[in-house]
Amino acid sequence: MFIFAYLRDHDSILGTCCTNECRLAPSAQCSPFNQPCCSDACSYHPANHVCLPGDPLQCKATSFCTGHSGECPSAPAIPNGSPCIEDGECQDGVCLPYCERQSIAKKSCICEEIHLSCRRCCRDVNGTGLCEPEIGAADLVDGTWCAQGYCRKSKCVNEVADYVTRHLNVLSDRSRICWFLPALFLPLTPILVALNLGPIIQSNIVAIIVFLSIAVWVPIGYCIKRADGREISSTRRAGRVRTVDVVRQIH
Repeated sequence: MFIFAYLRDHDSILGTCCTNECRLAPSAQCSPFNQPCCSDACSYHPANHVCLPGDPLQCKATSFCTGHSGECPSAPAIPNGSPCIEDGECQDGVCLPYCERQSIAKKSCICEEIHLSCRRCCRDVNGTGLCEPEIGAADLVDGTWCAQGYCRKSKCVNEVADYVTRHLNVLSDRSRICWFLPALFLPLTPILVALNLGPIIQSNIVAIIVFLSIAVWVPIGYCIKRADGREISSTRRAGRVRTVDVVRQIH
């Protein structure tokens, strides 16, 4: 019902503001389907009508219709020096990064040292040229890119590396290896623990997983194939028997 009502209203307004040749009707000033400052009555919105809401974080103020045009004017800039995203500063309608604020006058950069890469670093192009943490600046927010991944609680982390390391550490700890080995080598667990084979398994974990996958799935595939073969043979024999019975009935 909503779609049909929308199409009905659409056709009604389109028929009021436009002709069948897609031109403005004689009594229409504009078309609301082409101009944001045009009302459903095919006339211009008044000068106090908001056509584009402001976005202070992007350094843009609210834009209003002019009252004598269907077009929405460009959003004006908010006052210079206003705060914007990432602790930046507005300048002529543009959000400057933190390091480029007038009070700092440097260039943004990422510190190459991993333990510093989640600090807000700036480069003094007129001085040493080094990328260094800016004194007094807040750390980068979580999710910001850093030297080896992204920032989380002011530390640069690599999620993939952390995941692999966390799980492989199970194999390097003899006190925890018993929790991992039973899933792979249940009958041999006491022997493997006694011989301290955790490091060997850790170094060859990929090969072991591939070998176990082959050892498990190849026999299963073979059994499935044999079962399918027996079913097909049985179906064929049943088909031949039925054919013979039909022939006997005909004779």
